[in-house]
Amino acid sequence: FTVGVIALGAKMASIDGRFCIDRWENVVEEIDEGGKIAPHSAYEGVGEKRVRAASRPSVYPQAHLSRDQAENACKLAGKRLCSGDEWLSACKGHVATRYPYGVKHRAGYCNDEGVSPIGIRRGRAGDSPLAYQTMNDPKLNQTPGSLARTGGHPRCRSEDGVYDMVGNL
Repeated sequence: FTVGVIALGAKMASIDGRFCIDRWENVVEEIDEGGKIAPHSAYEGVGEKRVRAASRPSVYPQAHLSRDQAENACKLAGKRLCSGDEWLSACKGHVATRYPYGVKHRAGYCNDEGVSPIGIRRGRAGDSPLAYQTMNDPKLNQTPGSLARTGGHPRCRSEDGVYDMVGNL
């Protein structure tokens, strides 16, 4: 969920030389008052904790983050949230395909055909599927068959090497 404003590294991909974007969905790391970094469980919300975004392969990405919390986590990592246009550019690639991997949907390429935790949660009376309480429910990424590790679908990759832009979180 982040766009880099720092030097391009192995964890980031350059998109047409205009901006950099993280290759994998993000986790967050907790920063204590002394500046010490500690892991944070992807299955917990961050609340008032000071956290920074970190892009890594083969981990469960962080859910339960509001837009403001995500923006702050990006700032602490020297990054920012990407714009909608930047995200689409990174997903579609230079040729502007419909999917990161090409023009035609391919079953099993991305984590987009499993269980929909939002669909399950929507069934509860009074819950709007896009309400804050629904979108930040800690049970979302614990629904069996719904969440994959970052880069867990290696064919769900853009031509620039960005993973999981379709499905997952």
